[in-house]
Amino acid sequence: MESPNKGFAQHYGFWAIFVTTPIILFLTRRLLDKFLGSMRKLDDYCVNLTSEMRSQRDKLIHRHVESLSLHSRSVWIFVFVLFVFLCWWLLNIRTTISPFNTYRHDVFDAYSHFFGFYTAKIYGLLLFTLVYSVAVFVALHVTVSMISILKFLHRHDVLRINLFHEDNCGGTSRFGNINLIILAIYANFFTVMYMMYLTHRQTYLAIVVSLIACSFLAMAQSLSAVYYIHKTVAKKKREFMEAMTLKLNKRFTSSLKDDSPFPSDLLAFRNHVVDIHTFPYASGALVAVNFIRFAPVALGVISYFVK
Repeated sequence: MESPNKGFAQHYGFWAIFVTTPIILFLTRRLLDKFLGSMRKLDDYCVNLTSEMRSQRDKLIHRHVESLSLHSRSVWIFVFVLFVFLCWWLLNIRTTISPFNTYRHDVFDAYSHFFGFYTAKIYGLLLFTLVYSVAVFVALHVTVSMISILKFLHRHDVLRINLFHEDNCGGTSRFGNINLIILAIYANFFTVMYMMYLTHRQTYLAIVVSLIACSFLAMAQSLSAVYYIHKTVAKKKREFMEAMTLKLNKRFTSSLKDDSPFPSDLLAFRNHVVDIHTFPYASGALVAVNFIRFAPVALGVISYFVK
């Protein structure tokens, strides 16, 4: 189509959808495998469990796994997510019946273009019901499950924290990696929305709501799902620092009296613990998380000032 109209090859949003759809499917499957695998190996991340606590933990995990498998009332949550995406699909149909009112230009999937309209809408229906709704349900459910299970472990003080683990976050990076996959799923949604904006250059309602939602989700997700790991690691760090400070004070006082060398090894241990991340992101994952968190804001600011 002649500019400013958007034909299929000129519609960056649809090309972004084609590229991100297999990525979202892969990430959703990866998320399920990682989460379920971690739940099966949760004994590796627990310490000092009594038989009663172990039984309570296993029941809690079983309940969440069954819910994630739609073997409980969670099926209605999935139906609700599906309904939301169907409403989004209907909104897209409404905007493309008269695209000039929304986009200020014609598009290949407008109602006036029979083949483009019906092909795009059928594809969109399959995408929203079979891919997006499943991905969002799994991401939201795993988030809620992690919050619930990690809260239980934190409340009973049974989460194993290794302050000298190589991941520099107490040996909890596996949970951070799970959360990073969820953030990556949301990042793909944001990419689609932003490419839609680049296509139309119009901040219509669907785009504004979607970009705000992606930004909010990224910020909230990076903190909420692993909040109880943060609390546990911070507590262990605080306890270690208090004990180490007492020991260093004693050794320092002793070294002044008998002129013995200051215990530099203890000081090195203390400095190492100070640098430990309380959130479960190893260095590489932390870079990726920060990028996903702040990229929507940065692109939003750039888009506002660069027309």
